[in-house]
Amino acid sequence: MKLRTRILFLCLAALTGMVVLAAVSLTTLRQTMMKERTAQLSTLVVLAQSALEKLHEQEAAGKITREEAQKQGKLIIGSFRKDELYFFVRGYSDDVNLVHPNPKRVGIVDAKGARRPVCAIAPRSKARRSAP
Repeated sequence: MKLRTRILFLCLAALTGMVVLAAVSLTTLRQTMMKERTAQLSTLVVLAQSALEKLHEQEAAGKITREEAQKQGKLIIGSFRKDELYFFVRGYSDDVNLVHPNPKRVGIVDAKGARRPVCAIAPRSKARRSAP
């Protein structure tokens, strides 16, 4: 085998190894980022739920009415907003928007009518992205 052929094989082997290593690294990075994002979203949902549990306890104790608890809950969830990140709440059985950053969408049925999570976080942008 000529020296030139050997060098070519070594270069191809090294290049193939680098491509495989890059593919594995990118896959691992994506999985790690997805796990981190899922953990962040889970934490935010748990925090929102714990904020509403206090209202539920007050309602169960008879300190406030159900309507007052729902009104305060909507204000609390509506205040969880930063730039393009926000919570929205949609009715479970009728898909009516209960909390949304756009006041025009509150109280109306979702245009698509698709089943969606009761509580989710979604970026607000022109290109609609679904919440995880």
